[in-house]
Parts: sequence; C-alpha cells; structure tokens
Amino acid sequence: MTETMVAITPRRLATVPDSALVDYRSARAAWNDWRRAHGYAAGRPFLTLPGDNLKLAKGQYPVLGLSLAPARTSGRNVCAASTRECRALCLATAGNGRYDSVTAARILRTQWLWADPVYAVSLAVAERDRWVAAHRDVPRVGWRPNILSDIPWETVAPAMVAPTPRVRAYDYTKLWDREGTDRYRLTYSRSERTDDAAVVAACQDGRNVAVVFSTSRARPLPERWLGVPVVDGDVTDWRVGDPHGVIVGLRAKGRARDRRYLGGFVVDAANL
Repeated sequence: MTETMVAITPRRLATVPDSALVDYRSARAAWNDWRRAHGYAAGRPFLTLPGDNLKLAKGQYPVLGLSLAPARTSGRNVCAASTRECRALCLATAGNGRYDSVTAARILRTQWLWADPVYAVSLAVAERDRWVAAHRDVPRVGWRPNILSDIPWETVAPAMVAPTPRVRAYDYTKLWDREGTDRYRLTYSRSERTDDAAVVAACQDGRNVAVVFSTSRARPLPERWLGVPVVDGDVTDWRVGDPHGVIVGLRAKGRARDRRYLGGFVVDAANL
C-alpha cells in the first residue's frame, strides 16, 4: 500500500474477485494512507461525485464515476485500445481537467488502483453504495466506472458493474470485443482506425456507436450516417436511455475542431 507496493506493482491491473473485497473502513484507511504517503491530505473521496464533472452533470439523473488518468499519462495504461488521435483529442483537459491539481488527483487514483487493486475497488464499490443509500429520494443513479479510462471491469472486477438496485452503469469503450448488458450499457467508440463497415455491422447487431462529427454547436447533427439513425449525444450523457442500434452523434469540441482531424477521428459533416 506504500512505497514497497509501488516497487512491485505489475504492468497489468490485477483482477479482483468479489470474494477479495474488504470492508469500507479498511479500504478508506488504505486510501488515506496512500494520500498521506504521497503528500496529500486525507479525507477526499475516491469517486467523482455528481456535480464534480461537467459532462456527468448533463443527465436526467445524478451520475457517479471514477476519474482515472487516461491512456498512459499515469505510467499505467488504462486505455488499451486508444489511438493516436484519440489521445490527442482526449477530453481529460476539458472543464476542471485544465487544472494541474485535477490531473494530479487522477494520476494518484490510477497509481493506487494499480498498487492496491483490492482496496481501491472495495472503496469504489463502497462509496457508490453508500452514496446511493444516503439518497433514497433519488429514483435512479448513473454509474460510470470509466469516465476517462477503458478498463473491462466486467472481467477485471465484476463487483464494479454488478447489478445494483437503482443504479444503471454505462460507459464508452474502444474495446469492441467487450459485451455490454442491460445493466451495464456500453457505447462503442469510433476512431480514425474504425472501418465504416464495422460501424454498420455493430449497429445492425443492436450495438450503439459513438461518432464525432464536425457539426457546429448551433446546428443539428445528421439524421443518419451510413444509413444508420443518429441520436444527439450532446443533449444528455445518459446513454442508458438510448435506443439500440443507433449512432450516438457527438459534436467536435476543443482541439477536435482543428481541420487536421477531419476524415479521421472526426467525420466531416459538410460532405454528408
């Protein structure tokens, strides 16, 4: 849990079976110890709570999530299928992510997850469940264990995405071999490497695919792309409510508006 564990941390994230989980107090104490050992004050939550992330706030229900440092920015790869343009255009620096303190906090979480996965997963699950229990007036809660990462939790730590009353889990993923469920909805992300035929095939199979278009904020997204219906993914982050077999259209934001990414990661809407 401290310097010794950092030295022996494996390259790959260890799996955490449900039987290995520890109680909240023990996990919380381990997190506080990790923070102190790295020069941070104790007492901060491990999860990103509703309202702490602008994207999560764009939903009809409160959403909790886990904000890790994307790709290899922490020294640990949490996005195994990321691409060059994906990394260049990552939303990690959007909103509060532009602050160095936020980046440092994400790195701290990611390194602890690798060094002490049993305690980190235990704390994530416990904080989620305690928040849900404390907000009994909320009919439904969203749960995004991969706000900026792409960890296949269903195999790494099933407790992270196990069916929980009033909780609906969802994420975006570039790992197209992952299988979502009704209680863990996955939206498959297109990149500059994705073949158009793969997008169509996925939608025909009932999957949803997120596609970034060059459409400006003031204009509507295309109604269809490659013959597949497009829903506006900028209206809400609540992907749980999307119909099956559609393209989730997202408008290019920030650096993605640079014309060098047209025809790659960003679909040129002007030519549709």
